[in-house]
Amino acid sequence: MPAKNKNKILDDRSIIKSLTKVSKHGKENYLNADGKTISRIWFNKVHAFYEGYAVVELIFLKKLYYNYINPYGKLLSKKWFRYASDFSDSLGLVKLYENNFCFLTKKGEVWLNKHFYFARSFCEGFAAIQDKETLLFNFINQNGEFLSKEQYFSVSDFNNKIAIVSHKDTRKLNIIDTKGKILSPYFWFDYFSNFIGHYAIVQIGKHFNYIKRNGKLLFEKSNLIYCEHFYDGVARVQREDMLWNYIREDGTPLSPIWLKKLHLFHKGLARAQREDEFWNYLKITGGFLSTKEWFKQAKTFRNDIANVQRCDEFWYLLKSDGTILETIPFLNPITFYNGKARVQRIDGCYNILRPDGSYVYSSWYENYWDIT
Repeated sequence: MPAKNKNKILDDRSIIKSLTKVSKHGKENYLNADGKTISRIWFNKVHAFYEGYAVVELIFLKKLYYNYINPYGKLLSKKWFRYASDFSDSLGLVKLYENNFCFLTKKGEVWLNKHFYFARSFCEGFAAIQDKETLLFNFINQNGEFLSKEQYFSVSDFNNKIAIVSHKDTRKLNIIDTKGKILSPYFWFDYFSNFIGHYAIVQIGKHFNYIKRNGKLLFEKSNLIYCEHFYDGVARVQREDMLWNYIREDGTPLSPIWLKKLHLFHKGLARAQREDEFWNYLKITGGFLSTKEWFKQAKTFRNDIANVQRCDEFWYLLKSDGTILETIPFLNPITFYNGKARVQRIDGCYNILRPDGSYVYSSWYENYWDIT
């Protein structure tokens, strides 16, 4: 790029940063660094700058029209349009009238002299366009070439070089890449999520599965009726029998047993309930926090301590290392406030407990009092 043009781009960016959006009598404009409006026209609405141009709106004869303005106040086109989107990939999408779209270059010229029944803005080098006769979609690149020989019932914009497309006949979903290759040509899906990490979630009939970026399914045959995305190497899933587990990215279950209830992980621990309705905490590394017993009730961990109810119906404090805090059992769950908790012994007497298991008072009292 010649130095002169490079300097102009840098100047444009500097000027854009110095502009301030202002309004007056219900109209909008931009002020430059000298405090002057950049345009003699006051618009009904002005937008943010993208790639050196901003969309502006103006009502004329009770109809709303669009155009582009540069940071020096010059309009891109002498024509006004029924719609205009922000510049993307050096092209701006405009609507001339109903079902007539085209792209503008930064010189204000119609790109490749092409008009479309419907189109969306360029994204990652491709724009979705709709055929007037079939009403089906395809993509074009910046040379005006079609991405695929096939047309689709619907398409998403490209994101990280892939887009979701639906089959023109079955309306089932798949992924297409920027080379026009379908991810899974032999399996089309009822649902297809975006990729997060190595996997996307897919659905075939009532069952869910995971698919890799190479098109390989995680499970050859899935019995999952619910899936979540992988985070920290694990994902929560539910089987047809309504039981829950977390699975690793290789498909192996995190818990040795499938569970009636399974909560989200918090600081590496997830509350879990067996089919017999006893509770424990599943560790994100696998296995359970308490290896010796399961509890009638188990509360969420707060400050590395959780309330658990044993089979004797009394409440205890479980530490995040899996050990019971060395103290007596209590009638009710314990809540710490400012490092202290009012506790009631099984004989009905009260004291104040510290998180380390020690008591504030040497004696226990029969009356209730607030912690101060």
